[in-house]
Amino acid sequence: YVIDEGPPLLTRTIRFVGESGSVMLPPQLDSEWDRFEQRVVREPRRLGEDERRELADSTTRWLRDRGYPFATAQPRAVVDTAADRADVTVLVRPGLRARIRDLAVSGNRGIPARHVTRQLPVQKGDWYDAGELERGRQQLVQLDLVRLALLEVPRDSADDSSVVVRVNVPETPPRLVRGEVGLASGGG
Repeated sequence: YVIDEGPPLLTRTIRFVGESGSVMLPPQLDSEWDRFEQRVVREPRRLGEDERRELADSTTRWLRDRGYPFATAQPRAVVDTAADRADVTVLVRPGLRARIRDLAVSGNRGIPARHVTRQLPVQKGDWYDAGELERGRQQLVQLDLVRLALLEVPRDSADDSSVVVRVNVPETPPRLVRGEVGLASGGG
């Protein structure tokens, strides 16, 4: 078999749109959003399924790190096969921008909930920040008593401006460590 891949499909343009045209964000996020867009749009790059998925993930991650726990992004491409170029439109749905109303801890029998929540770099009243919550989750699993830490934000916990972050930390079961010591004497 001789496979000739041909020229790669490159992006010609990338633009971000919201449900009603432009992406609607609070004014305090405008300059950060502009920098994010410029970084993404800056150079033509290869466009495949992995790149589309990465574009959606990076956009969603950016929004979730700035208070949007239910944000989604869907890239759609219009391909010019004669020129091997694609015009990409990313449909951005930020959803609700929310603060953390409560940190609900479960699964912990021996550790008080306040000891679990103090490991998290966010507090009640902070904007939801998925990156900070992930860093806190990593700090939790480094504790000897915690073998697994799971974070979730149930959609039904959301009201008009806040969400509940559920932290599930099943504890490591106690272990029995046993040893024996003896004394032996022998003649010789």
